[in-house]
Amino acid sequence: MISARKLKEKFEDNPMVVAVTNELTLGFALNSTNEIVFLLSGTISDLRVTVNKLLDKGKLVFVHIDMISGMSSSPAVVEFIGDIFDKKVGIITTKPALVKKAINENIRVIHRAFMVDSKSKNIFLDNITQNFTPDAVEIMPAMVHSVIREVRDKLPKMTIIAGGLVTDKKEIYEIINSGADAISTSSVKLLQD
Repeated sequence: MISARKLKEKFEDNPMVVAVTNELTLGFALNSTNEIVFLLSGTISDLRVTVNKLLDKGKLVFVHIDMISGMSSSPAVVEFIGDIFDKKVGIITTKPALVKKAINENIRVIHRAFMVDSKSKNIFLDNITQNFTPDAVEIMPAMVHSVIREVRDKLPKMTIIAGGLVTDKKEIYEIINSGADAISTSSVKLLQD
């Protein structure tokens, strides 16, 4: 398993993360030089094959367990991912209980959070500063620059990924300049530029 420091360096060295949402983005991920992949779609029955294809290409893979059809929000899902991939694969989740479980199981975890209002932002920051420390956080949508800056100020050593609603290269630079280490996108156009 990659160390937390190496993980942060990996995101800083690879600021464009392929978010796999369909066969097109999976094909792109398999054939691209992008080293980090977020698997955001699929089913529990095709998970092993898909992830192993990505691992065989040398990709660092994070499975969004909330978005894989057939998986539940049970902590057993975290153990399942750890067991079938021998802890070579990380997880992404919006659920604090599953973040804690992944930390306890020594599985790399990205806590994805939707910043819809001040309350959601404050709950998120309280969880991270008081209850648990994931390996990285993903802030959604990516276009909330002031929130990214605030999270960076409060969590200076945390790997911060921004995702969602990114449409052009100018926005990518703005997001990185606001404090994000990387951006996840399913836009092949943005990934190719």
